[in-house]
Amino acid sequence: MSARPIETTVLPQKNVIIVQSAATITSNGSSSNYSTGPYKNFLVTIYVGSVSGTSPSLTVYFNAYDSNSGQSIPLASVTLTSAGGTYIYVHDFPGNQFNISWVVGGTSPSFGSVYISVYESW
Repeated sequence: MSARPIETTVLPQKNVIIVQSAATITSNGSSSNYSTGPYKNFLVTIYVGSVSGTSPSLTVYFNAYDSNSGQSIPLASVTLTSAGGTYIYVHDFPGNQFNISWVVGGTSPSFGSVYISVYESW
């Protein structure tokens, strides 16, 4: 009997994109557009260290970027009203580009020590 060679598959390194790091968010905003490369699964982690204002809310969106129209199309979102962490998970993303945006609500809202990261994987 002859030995069969062992087949190996080398996958590209997983990527992490830092969208916000220790930021203070007081108004609506968005990131630049990011290319997906070979990745189709995305975990967006959101951590807020402090919140102030009256009835504050922070909604974070994972958007598909449509290069044909030049528009960002929301695919998934999560809303925070207090300090803490949460996430958005996007599975089997069919697009080529995405971005992250946020909308604040309430009276004089302020979200401190905001961290938003995007982890890409197969």
